[in-house]
Formats: sequence, structure tokens, C-alpha cells
Amino acid sequence: MYSLGMAFDNVWNEDWNTVYVLNGDVVFEKSFLKNASGESSGVFVDKTMYIEESMKVILGEDGYISDISKKIGEDSYYAVSVDMYRFQREEAEIFYKRIKEILSSGRVNQWTEVALSELFREGLLKMVPIDISGYIWWEIDNHEDKLRTLFRLNLLHDLPDLINCKLFVFDLDGTINLGNRPIDRAPDFIELLRKFGKYTAFLTNNSSMTNQDHKEIIERILGIDVEEREVFSSLDHLKDYLDSKKYEKIFYVLNDRALHQLGVSQNQQLEADAVVVGFDTEITYEKMRKAVILLQKGADLIVVYPDMRCPTDEGFIPNAGSISQLIGSVSGEKVFYVGGKPYPQMIVDIASRFGVELSEIVYFVDRIYTDIKMVEKLPAKAFLMLTGETNFEDLLDDTDLIGGLETNNVFLVENFRFLYRVFERIIVLF
Repeated sequence: MYSLGMAFDNVWNEDWNTVYVLNGDVVFEKSFLKNASGESSGVFVDKTMYIEESMKVILGEDGYISDISKKIGEDSYYAVSVDMYRFQREEAEIFYKRIKEILSSGRVNQWTEVALSELFREGLLKMVPIDISGYIWWEIDNHEDKLRTLFRLNLLHDLPDLINCKLFVFDLDGTINLGNRPIDRAPDFIELLRKFGKYTAFLTNNSSMTNQDHKEIIERILGIDVEEREVFSSLDHLKDYLDSKKYEKIFYVLNDRALHQLGVSQNQQLEADAVVVGFDTEITYEKMRKAVILLQKGADLIVVYPDMRCPTDEGFIPNAGSISQLIGSVSGEKVFYVGGKPYPQMIVDIASRFGVELSEIVYFVDRIYTDIKMVEKLPAKAFLMLTGETNFEDLLDDTDLIGGLETNNVFLVENFRFLYRVFERIIVLF
């Protein structure tokens, strides 16, 4: 507030009708300010996220902002302030007068927003929210903010190439849904892509059900139509792999729906060349016991995919990786083969199914150790969503990914609310 008071002192006698107040630590795309003109005084806000350390605003029933503070909770906030403001002369005079009153009273170490909050709550300052959702910006207060800014600038720089891609592939659990609940705005984003002629597909490691099951679940949860060819699972890849190895006898740690997808029946005899372990939601102690004995007799241990846990709306549950780790640790046998993600063939196969180049694929994921690893050496692009297993602290721990964030093909996207507004604004131009 003190420095803003000094700035106002220097410009107050100039001839102007509108003044923009911008915090110096906010990075934003140029077109944002070019489109910022308007008649009303307002606070620039972003409605696509809730940021704990940022100023938030509350909107009154009259359409004007009624408060601004960092302490406003997610249950009552309207939007996050971008720390940019537009004042017409009349509102600027009210604001400037309150700043001088606060400073002259000896309160010289206050945030600018303290004056705004007082005036809003007293009903003396009329300012509207100016929604800039879909524009790229970030406030840099620390090193983590710098990294987030770099991710966002990379997204901005590569948006033309990303939007011109033909096939947009989505992981399921943690990316477009959490259990039986859709991720916010995921269905809208998928429909937006389809509206502009993009292919969409769903790629999952989940080996507990058939592709038809996945199709029906996606349709039920997201409320959109899905073609069966749009679903590709780890079981599709597993079937191709097992056919190529020509095992005579296989013991499966898979449930009945997965066996139906593979077109096989369970081998009940204690003889096998391979033991296949996946996300078995019908697992029993007897099934694990048989698998361990067969492995000790020399069978190959094949893991359908390595995911350790599956996100649900109730929390995480054991997945194929943790089940196979238990069986392998008891038998003492090393894994012979791990399929599914992060095996790159999954993306290669789905590209072939839709007749597109790998460079024309954008893959939406929530895991680094499987999904991101699958595409890091491919020309396909990956959008890391912070909606499932991975949070930003996990991302910071991956030094290889962070070290190459300005040159790799991985883009950070916090949520579909943000991404929908970005694509909605840009896609019509291409």
C-alpha cells in the first residue's frame, strides 16, 4: 500500500480517466492486457482455481465485489484475484483517499487489499469482477511459483501445436474421474474437442473389467457417448503379448470380467508356464497361494501393469503393482515382464487404431511414474493433471522432469476448468 500511495502521488495531477494497477510480480500473456479495456472499475479475477496464498474475492448479490482477502475460504469465494485492478477516476479517488488515511494513521505496513477490503465491506467502493479465466498468468512469490510460471509459459508457447493435434487420449481414474464422480469440467472439455473435430480416446491400465465395462462406466459417470473403439486397456496389450510368447499354460490373478475380455478360462491346475497378475478385485488367499507356488516351480511372473494404487472417491486402494509385489516378495521370484503403462507400445497401438502420427497425440494423465514415463521418449505430448495421484510437491521431486521442463513434451495443467477456458478461447482461431 505504501508504494502504491507513492505511485498515486506521482500521477495524480496527470490528465487521465482510467488507471491500471498491476503487481510487479505477476507474469501474464500480452493479449491479456490488450483486452483489458472497459468502462467499469474492477478486479481482474480467475474463476478456474482456488489458490490458498492468493487474494480471493466475494461477490455480492448486486454484482459488485463485497470483500477481498487471503482468508476467504473455498466454500464462499467467487474467484481468485490476479492482483491487477482497473480504476475509473471516481473510484480511484475513493481508493486513494483511503490509502492516505491509512498511511497517515501510522499503519504503513499494510497490503493494498486492506484498503480495498475496508471500502468493499463499507459499501463505499463499487468494483466488478473482470473474468480473465483462460488467459495464462501466475504470481511469482517463490521458487515453486517460478516453476509453475515456466510450465504455463511453455503451454502458452506450444498452444498452436497442441490445438492442432488430432487425437486427445485420456487416462481414466484420477484424470477424468475419481471413482463414480467425474472430474470437474472433464466432460465439457471432451465435448469441446469433439465439437471441433478432434478424435478422443480413453486409455486405462485398469484390468479389472472389459472394454465394454469401461465404455459403460465412462458414459454413466461423464454423461457422454463413447464408442467401443475409443477404449483401449492394458488387457488389449496383454493379449497381444501373451499371443506372441505362446505360453501353453497360464495362471491368472485376474477377475472373471478380465478373463472374459481375454477370451480365456482360469487354469485350476497347479501347473503353468506363466503367472499373470493384474488388478484383481476378486482376489482370494487361495488364488495368491497358487500363484506363489507356481512361481516357485519356475513360472514367469507377468505383471499386467505396475500401478501401486488406484484412486477412488473414498481414497486409494491396492492396484496391480502392489498385488504383484506381495506375490513376488513371497515367492522370491523377479518379475519377468511388466506390461501396460508405462510401456510405450500402448500409445503406439492407439495411434495405429486411429491412423494418426505419434506427434499428433495429446495424452492426459495424473501419474508421473507410469503415464509420463510412457511418453517421455515419444513425440506425443503429455498433460499432467493435478486431479488424481500426483500433486505439485511430487512433481518437484522429479528432478529429471523439472530439469527439462523447458524442452520436454510435458505440460502441467492443474484442472479441466482452467484448460477448458484456455482451449475455448484459442481453439476457434485454429
